[in-house]
This record gives sequence, C-alpha cells and structure tokens, in this order.
Amino acid sequence: MNYFSLSLLLTTTAILAQLSPPSIAAMVPQLNSKSVIPATQLLVQEVNEFDYWFDRCYELTGEEALEACDNAIAINPNDASVWYNRGTLLMTELERYEDAVGSFDNALEINPQDLAAWDNRGVALGQLGRYEDALTSHDRALEIDDQQARVWQNRGVTMFLLQRYEEALTAFERAIELDPNYEQAQRNRDLVREQLGR
Repeated sequence: MNYFSLSLLLTTTAILAQLSPPSIAAMVPQLNSKSVIPATQLLVQEVNEFDYWFDRCYELTGEEALEACDNAIAINPNDASVWYNRGTLLMTELERYEDAVGSFDNALEINPQDLAAWDNRGVALGQLGRYEDALTSHDRALEIDDQQARVWQNRGVTMFLLQRYEEALTAFERAIELDPNYEQAQRNRDLVREQLGR
C-alpha cells in the first residue's frame, strides 16, 4: 500500500468513525494497531529517506549529486522538482544534454506548468543544436509567464543561433526591460546590434 493510499484510508476511517453511523464505519477496512504502527513507521522512514536524498541532490555536485537525485526518484518518481534538479545537474555540470532533456520531460509530465523546466529544456535542446525545438520550449515557458527576464534572454540566444537577429534583439530588449541590470542580456543585445550593423 503506498503512502497516498494509506493516508487516505487512515483519514477516511477516522472521519467515518467519528461522523457516521456504525454501519458505514464498519464498511471501511479496519486497521488494527499492529498493522498501523509498522506502516506509519515505514512511511516516516520513507519520507525521511526521500527528504535526505532530495536535499543531497541539491547539496552535492557531479556524479554524487546525480546518484542522490536517482535515489530520491527511486523513492518518489512523481516529484517534479527532483526531476528538474536532475535535469539541471545533467545540463550544467555533466554536460549530458540529451539526458537532461529527458529529465525535464519527466518533470513536465508531472507538472506541465513548470516554467523553469520548460526554459531549461530549451537551453539543453539548444546545446544539442535543436534550435527550433529549443524555441518551442522557451515559447511554452513564456506562455506560462511572459514576465521572466531569464526566459526572454534564453529565447534571444536561441533566436541568435537561428540567425533571426531582429527577433533576438527584441527578446534581449524585453529581458532588459524586465530587469534593467541584466548584464548578460545587455551584452547579448549589443552583440546583436553589432551583427545588424547598428
């Protein structure tokens, strides 16, 4: 029995026993004290192990961090943030871009509204030279929230690599409009202006 099922069963049993006639409460499977205590101890241990590996996933670097992420995923494969962190680690530290895209895809399957996962997926796809796919990911992130300077910056880089300089310039300018101190966007804007002869 998984954590959610047991939690739901315990909650349902307690509510029905308190609020319902005995005949309805009798329809809910009864858990005797011998089965509840080991199950709850197991759940606490599982949650503690997940939290431990989840934290280690963020604290460590390189292959050790990847192993920690994988251990957390083995305990709870439905946590989008672990998949996201795994993808970011694969992309930024280990330069395993295809694996990173797969991790971001898993995070997005769990949480399709994860702006950062869409954006980083775009960055990883760009590293693979899949610029049109990267652009699609950045645009999906902007559909979620178009007020994020980093996403506009990353979209600008992709546009630049596609040699769509006017659109790159627009993206960098939008990033600077949202964050006037965004130095990378300022440098990239200047680079595009130079490319355009301005």
